[in-house]
Amino acid sequence: VVVVAEARPLAGRVIDELGSPVVGARLRWSAPAGALAALGATDLRRSWPLEPTATSGAGGRFRLPAVPRLANARLDLVAPGYAAVERRLDPDGDTADLLLVLARPAGRLDGAVRLPDGRPAAGARVSFGPLSVTAGDDGGFTFHIEPELLAGEGALPWLVAHLDGHQPAVVEAPRVAADGEARWPERVDLALGPAPRAVAGRVVGADGEPVHGAQVLVLDPTPVHVELEREDGSSERSGRAPPGASGGPEVLVAEALLRGERSPFSPVGTDADGRFELGGLSERPYTLAALGPHGLERVTQVVTPGAPGGDDLQLVLPDDRRRPGLSGVVRDRAGRPLAGVSVSVRRPGLTVAHTTWWTVGRSDRTDAEGRFELGPFADDPEVVLRLEGAGLETTRRALPAGDEAELVVPGRRLLRVLREAADPADTIAVLDAEGAPLPLSDDRRDRRRQRLEVPLVGGRSQVLGVSDEAATLVLSRRGEELARLPLHLRPDRVNEVR
Repeated sequence: VVVVAEARPLAGRVIDELGSPVVGARLRWSAPAGALAALGATDLRRSWPLEPTATSGAGGRFRLPAVPRLANARLDLVAPGYAAVERRLDPDGDTADLLLVLARPAGRLDGAVRLPDGRPAAGARVSFGPLSVTAGDDGGFTFHIEPELLAGEGALPWLVAHLDGHQPAVVEAPRVAADGEARWPERVDLALGPAPRAVAGRVVGADGEPVHGAQVLVLDPTPVHVELEREDGSSERSGRAPPGASGGPEVLVAEALLRGERSPFSPVGTDADGRFELGGLSERPYTLAALGPHGLERVTQVVTPGAPGGDDLQLVLPDDRRRPGLSGVVRDRAGRPLAGVSVSVRRPGLTVAHTTWWTVGRSDRTDAEGRFELGPFADDPEVVLRLEGAGLETTRRALPAGDEAELVVPGRRLLRVLREAADPADTIAVLDAEGAPLPLSDDRRDRRRQRLEVPLVGGRSQVLGVSDEAATLVLSRRGEELARLPLHLRPDRVNEVR
């Protein structure tokens, strides 16, 4: 479904508090929450909002030729060294000549980056949590930042400088001896390391035979950019191959960037002889892991690139903690067998900050009788089952005991809340018959966001997916419950709750 709206231009200038133009400020237009609620029962699960972006150029000027004319549309403005700005746009106001003013936060951190020989590291990227700047010709940099991110519980944990061809420089937040709190000084200097190192070796099975297609990665890479977690929570990314960019908070790590990869989950695969080489590493201890290509067996080993033996490692995948397999049947909550359900085993491949990348092992699709069969895989608490299919609520659960299982998967229902605009409720939640909260989700491209609470705008929500276990809708305002409504959701429609 494609939704169109009346267009209008969005243009103007970005300046600082002194009236000087700001070049390189990034602007993003986005529709207000609930903007599409007026479409009623229209199913928008396969649609996603477009968010036009622009960057200010000479004179601080920017221009977006056409954005939708919507009440309370949001314009987000960010620029290195300035506090972020959020502005709500008047649908009847003039947006062709906006003047946007950026202010610098009260906190400040200065420093410089040097090459191993002491020369300035011009062009190095310096990252401070979600912020990053480029070092100048003299290697210098400055962060203008909120004071609460420089000291106390909210202090950002590390400062990282990285530049192609060099090992990154990492400085952790100093701890003040008197109270043990993290507190950044006014200035921090960083020294980049020499050329990145690599480790190499073979992955073999317990029988000594090479393992082709195993995934090798480090479990403790060096984060160089981590966006602060947003209201909609963490993102889940999965796949046998390294995933491409998907929505959600972005995380970057130095080791992947030095190998020319953007995704932190960029394992290298072993060849037919079980051999691998993993580059982009610093001269520090890493936890190296190898994952079996189908059964997700895992072995870990602490290695230090450059140390003796680091170019001839042998990682042995265990077979003493392996299940012979799992077979069974998948049913719905009424006991009917379900055909075409994808059943797979997965385990976390890598976790950095608030983002986890999952790796997929054995998988099968249920037949007409709802049966599936999975080959041998690792018997490990980290390994879980994932079940997904059309009309079903995607489910991840612990492995059942035994080699035969009967799995029950809840159906997926769609609902949209359509209350009066004057309704005081600003949040909804859904409970099952036992009173336990159920996740609410909306589909956006290749990811699914799940939340236990969803905001209402003008008494309305977007189309939301929920388990067919849904029994009660809870209406709240500012965290205080206002009312409960019974739910009887049907599978063949978007259920409107008024």
